[in-house]
Amino acid sequence: MREARERGDGEIVLWGDGSPTREFLYVADAAEGIVAAAESYDGADPVNLGSGAEISIRDLADRIALLTGLRAGSRGMRPSPTGNRAGVSM
Repeated sequence: MREARERGDGEIVLWGDGSPTREFLYVADAAEGIVAAAESYDGADPVNLGSGAEISIRDLADRIALLTGLRAGSRGMRPSPTGNRAGVSM
């Protein structure tokens, strides 16, 4: 989005409809969680590090567009694959 703004583009283009959701985690928080788990967890089950708060790609793009002055409206959507939905695989 920064590059689109620098080029003078008026909008950003998302692939698909933007409905897949993702969860984001700061790398420092991930590192702290890994260290804590290594020091205190002795189980065999997997450990999931995360905030538990997901955001759709569309909502994330809208928030970033608002901050950068770009438009992420439906006119900019490409007819392309939506992408994978977030989920936990075991």
